[in-house]
Amino acid sequence: MTIRPADRDEEIDDILGMLNVEAVAFTECRIERGWSLGLGPAPLPGLHYVLEGEGVLAIKGGPRIALTPRTLILTPPGIHYRMEMPTGDGRPLRLHEPTVLPCNPRGQFYSTVAGDGRGDLVIICGHFRARHPASEDLFASLDAPIIERFDASDCPASLLGLVSIELAEHRMGMRTMASALLKQVLVKLFRRTLVASPGWSQRLALLGDPQVSRAFTAMIARPGDPHSLKSLSNTACLSRSSFVRRFTNAFGQPPGVVLREIRLERAAELLLTRRFLVAQVAEFAGYASYSSFSRAFRRHFGCDPSHYCEARERVGKTPSARLGAMIGLSAP
Repeated sequence: MTIRPADRDEEIDDILGMLNVEAVAFTECRIERGWSLGLGPAPLPGLHYVLEGEGVLAIKGGPRIALTPRTLILTPPGIHYRMEMPTGDGRPLRLHEPTVLPCNPRGQFYSTVAGDGRGDLVIICGHFRARHPASEDLFASLDAPIIERFDASDCPASLLGLVSIELAEHRMGMRTMASALLKQVLVKLFRRTLVASPGWSQRLALLGDPQVSRAFTAMIARPGDPHSLKSLSNTACLSRSSFVRRFTNAFGQPPGVVLREIRLERAAELLLTRRFLVAQVAEFAGYASYSSFSRAFRRHFGCDPSHYCEARERVGKTPSARLGAMIGLSAP
């Protein structure tokens, strides 16, 4: 059995639809001609979009990337790089004190200036998370920059501008709105590159193995179904041993562990709605008994499911580090 292109398109659509995107922090970088802004490593992938001017993004030990208006660059975590605005006459650049773009605060907008603030080169830079339940950041395995140049008719500048406005104005729902807008930017990026230049997308573990991603899509779309190793390997059109090996290579965990985390995270989402009894949530999440669900939930989140909503509301004072990490209250 083979996976047809149309089926693959539907699976990618499902993967993108259920992607959790969070705009962590964004900075407007204004660089005067003759200056260079050095940026240190950050633990999250970066996004850089050129609004005005032309220059160079130079990655330490890597390529020099031409910056032109409407260029979008995604950078891997943990790299050093500089954004330069050459004078054009060969004079050496003046280096602005190296800095690290903020990535711990949530829902913030900053500004940094290299030079007198004239801003011959203006770039929106930021950090983000993009992940599914029980999976690492979709871009965590990225080992080289993603570079896309847009024309005026297909330009994410307005979306990124709205992200900046939302984060700067600190209005109710700003993080939700900013993340929704950023997700549109990433979908635009996927839409054109998966067709026109699929090379970089194959370096992302989740998309690089279509058969594994097909089974993963079934798990996140229908976590309460009676999934088994046999049914999942059949969905992936693989033998059990090949499926387990390739799934574990892609996710760093075997399918049973990932399925359990998906079910528990979905259960947590249902509990936060306060619309269902704990026993109903256990059933929706695919657990045969209330007691087994409660035990698994306590191990995963550090608290009983009946107390989860109250624990979630104690921002910064969660019952365990695990719960804090799972609900996004701890620093990366």
